[in-house]
Amino acid sequence: MQLAESGSSGRRAISLTPLIDVVFILLLFFMLSTQFSQQQAMQLTVPSEAGTAPAEDITVLKLRLSVDGNIILQDKESILPALLASHTSVLSAISQAVPIQLDADDEVSLQQLILVTDLLEQAGAGTVKLTALR
Repeated sequence: MQLAESGSSGRRAISLTPLIDVVFILLLFFMLSTQFSQQQAMQLTVPSEAGTAPAEDITVLKLRLSVDGNIILQDKESILPALLASHTSVLSAISQAVPIQLDADDEVSLQQLILVTDLLEQAGAGTVKLTALR
């Protein structure tokens, strides 16, 4: 029994096109999924239960961040975050190195909270304590 020869020696050439396609797809995937931006961290201090003084002994400037984005001061005065650094009570607290307590409603977004803490930090506030109202 004789096999018919079609002019080839029986070896098929291996095509590299599918391999190159897979390599380019992997390259594209890693290029699109890689992040080159630097992560920024925010320094937060968590108060401990032991060793804290009673709240009446410490002078603290209390600010409340409402859901609508306004800041409510201790005397129930409402101001915009952009005017926070120029308000007299905030300026006097910063100059006297009084800690600032920032209370936030539950519905306040993290972006609003970070915006206000950044504004306080740029104004020169030393200690900003974050709390949540329940």
